[in-house]
Order: sequence, then C-alpha cells, then structure tokens
Amino acid sequence: MNIELSKITVDYAAAFDSEHVDNLYEQKTFPFLSIVHPVTGYYEVALEGQPLTKVDNGCFIIPANTRHTLIHHPNHSMGIMHRKWAFLRLMYCGAFDLTQCLTPPLTLDEKHCAPLLSALDTLCLASADSPLSPIASFEHLSSAIQLMTELLRVCPFQWNHKQFDLLYPAFYAIEQNYANKITLSHLAECCRLSPSRFSSLFKKQTGKSPIAFLLDTRLSKAAALLLQSAAPLSEIAEQTGFYDPFHLSREFKKSYGISPRQYRLEHEI
Repeated sequence: MNIELSKITVDYAAAFDSEHVDNLYEQKTFPFLSIVHPVTGYYEVALEGQPLTKVDNGCFIIPANTRHTLIHHPNHSMGIMHRKWAFLRLMYCGAFDLTQCLTPPLTLDEKHCAPLLSALDTLCLASADSPLSPIASFEHLSSAIQLMTELLRVCPFQWNHKQFDLLYPAFYAIEQNYANKITLSHLAECCRLSPSRFSSLFKKQTGKSPIAFLLDTRLSKAAALLLQSAAPLSEIAEQTGFYDPFHLSREFKKSYGISPRQYRLEHEI
C-alpha cells in the first residue's frame, strides 16, 4: 500500500452520541466520511438510486459527498433512538483526503465490525467536550487514527503510490489554494506534464477531470463551513473560491440538490 503513517494528518474528526424520539426521513450529503452505529432502534439507509437496507446492529458507512437516504426507527418499547455517529477526513501529505480511496461496504454486521465500533466509542469519548470541532487533544487525534486503522481493515483501499507522487504537486496546489484562481495549465505545469497528459493521468487516479475535482473540493469546503460555522454565505463564497454568493448557490444546488441555506438547516447536527 506504501502509505507512510507519519505523512497522515487528521484534518477533521468528530463524533457524537445522541438520542431522539421522532421517526424521521432524511436525505443527506456530508462533506466527510460518515460512520453510524444504531445502539437502540434501527435505521433504513440507501445510497442514491439504491434500495433501502435495514441496519439494526453493526454500522453503516457513507463516503464523503455521497447523497443518501435515512429513515430513523426509534425502539418501540423505549420510544427513543440512540445512535453514535462519526465524521472523518484524513489528509495525506497535506494534499489528499485518504478516505476517498476507501471503498466501504454500505453496512457491516456487529460480528465483523466490533473493533471499528470500539474505535468509534473511543472517538465519541475523546470528542465529548467538543463533538463537532476539529482535533482538540492528543486523545482526540489518536482515536481518529485508530478509527482510520480499523476502516482500512474492513474496507478495500485503492491507492497508486507512483501516480500520487507524480500528481502530488497538483493535489497540493488545489488543497492549499482552492480559494484562488486555478487553471488546468497551471496544475499541469506544477506536475511538469502537458495539459492533455496531466488530465488523462489525473482522471485515471481520481475518476474526475482536474477542474471537476477542483470544483468538488470547493463545494466540499463550503459544505463543511456551512456545518461548522455561522458565517454568512458571502464570506463562505470568498473563502472557497467562488465569485460571489450567487455563484456558490448555483453550483451548490447543482451538486447537492438544495441551496446552501437549505443545506445548513437540514444538515444541522
């Protein structure tokens, strides 16, 4: 796999342990990989365009920026639903979200994910004082790494180290400068490749064109800010490389199906 652990940084890791009493139907798209464990009650969950699957033990895993449907079913005798939920984003060399290389199964039964659930419990405890904040302590950091280690154990991991090394300057340029103007020719020049050769290799590595990847990065950063802050849309647009709030709103709705304001209201966590 050729992943150097010393080059992994935890960009975002948060977890919460909560209860609610309502039957609830939701459609969500989070900018982080999500891991959810129903403790009491159960979920029905489906990725977009797929049938619902019941999850009453174990967990389900949703890749970042993936639209999915959730139906919450509280425990009949207790009248509540108790669940544990984690969000995770880990950067490699400050340039690429490693969770994007995972191909997780939608669901894992309790027998096959016991160590993963233990790591989820640990992260919930470590982030109890600030459940939706970035890394706040060494315990928080180590529990996030533990959770990623367990994910690697149960999820296929697709990684081409040689191609990453070749394209690293472009990944780094996008991650560090997404708020600024970035052109295809500039990214190709960073990698010392022709634009056509660069585009071909980039799409082979990521499944997306460089410009589509850049747009997705900007939208993901905007979605994260909508969840983590009360910043006005104009400020978020400026911070994430959009011309103005209208440009952000238009692109956001194309990708997420709802406006940024609706997203903030419907994804409150």
